Amino acid sequence: MRKKRTPKRHQKPPNLFGPYDRMDLLVALAIEGPMRRADITKETGRQSLDQLHVSDRAALLCRWRLTPTWRGYALALNPAFPHHAALRTFLRALGQTFPLRYKARASSKLEPVPTSAERYGDIVHLLGSPVRTMTLLTLELLGGRANQRDVYRIVPDHTRSTIKNVLSFYVSEGVLVKRGSVMAFGNRRWMRPFRALLRGVARENRELMWRVRERIGPGGKSLDVEEDHKTGLLGFKSFERLLMELAVRGPTNWAGAYGPSKALAEKGVQVYRRLGIVISRKHGRLRFLSLNAAHPVYRELRALLIAMSGRLREGLVEDWEDRTANFRVNRIFLQDLRTSVLCTVAELSRLGVDAATISRLLPQFDTMRIRKALKQYESLGIMRTRKGRGRMLYSLDELWEYSRELRPLIRAINAEWPEWKNAAAVAWRLQNRSPRRPSGRVPANRARRR
Repeated sequence: MRKKRTPKRHQKPPNLFGPYDRMDLLVALAIEGPMRRADITKETGRQSLDQLHVSDRAALLCRWRLTPTWRGYALALNPAFPHHAALRTFLRALGQTFPLRYKARASSKLEPVPTSAERYGDIVHLLGSPVRTMTLLTLELLGGRANQRDVYRIVPDHTRSTIKNVLSFYVSEGVLVKRGSVMAFGNRRWMRPFRALLRGVARENRELMWRVRERIGPGGKSLDVEEDHKTGLLGFKSFERLLMELAVRGPTNWAGAYGPSKALAEKGVQVYRRLGIVISRKHGRLRFLSLNAAHPVYRELRALLIAMSGRLREGLVEDWEDRTANFRVNRIFLQDLRTSVLCTVAELSRLGVDAATISRLLPQFDTMRIRKALKQYESLGIMRTRKGRGRMLYSLDELWEYSRELRPLIRAINAEWPEWKNAAAVAWRLQNRSPRRPSGRVPANRARRR
């Protein structure tokens, strides 16, 4: 018996501008021109068509009411879109590859789009969402081919996980091709006009291009690959950038906060949440991060972070409070060891203190690790050294650029958790104790011997 042939399903174009229905509609409007909404809703349904227009934040579509009013509404490609010609060329190329789902009737040919129907949108939402747009723009500025790890680090303002999902999505849609760890645009008939559209968007939007270019180093490599692994005052550089964003902007969306910091900030957030310094809350379907305004050293820490960012406070919403958190600071400077060493040295900064003395005051830590922490602080410019009493004495460097904001933070820490201050007081008494003078009396046993 012969097998029944199953009818071929409608081949859909790649999902580049949001929902699949929108892609079919855009291709039809690019080929057929303006169309009546009544002719289109016979296949899609009126509600879904209205949602396509409302969610069009890039203003690719425009709608106007026909005259007489009984004719309803008409839809067309927005002539005010800044890359209208490149967009229409690309959509027509798609129409040559994929069959049309919508076809205009001969009697429904409409007049040109009136000026009152023109709209202006946000180009960041060109491909449906900012992360999709910025990911493909970044790949195009990298020459259309780049290592997946570099794409993660170069795309601005978005996290590694969201960028990874976007790349996987475009691979499944046939827009991108993955060979090993290398991502590249696919070899399709419509790929050339699509990349021309991306280049046009990049050229006319210098701010978007600059935000990508500033993260690209020589040879198309990311500048943050080595920078992210460097240790600063509060931890890795990537985590410090996240804290600066929270201090400047206030409560921030999880993705918006992680965007400038990239992947290495996740562990730092976990540590700071356990310390009660950072809190996380969920509003609707989004999760937000914020500095905890109830923490004892909140004001001093925020002042230091704003100074390190070089910006002014932008957030109109005050940071949230969580008084039920378990407030601690033992790892505020990345490690227990680094925090203990810095708070102890700050209390003895006028006299200076050597590594051997710190080792006696902090016996729970290894002497070699204490010396390593002191060297790290010296390399960052936070501490300086001088020779005294035949030893190398460490103290806070007053010439460090953020010394004015760091000292109040350490004073607040030592006032709330005085164990390091008490240890420094013991060292101060030992250093300033006068030596015992020998008395003129002769011991009794020595006198008897005589």
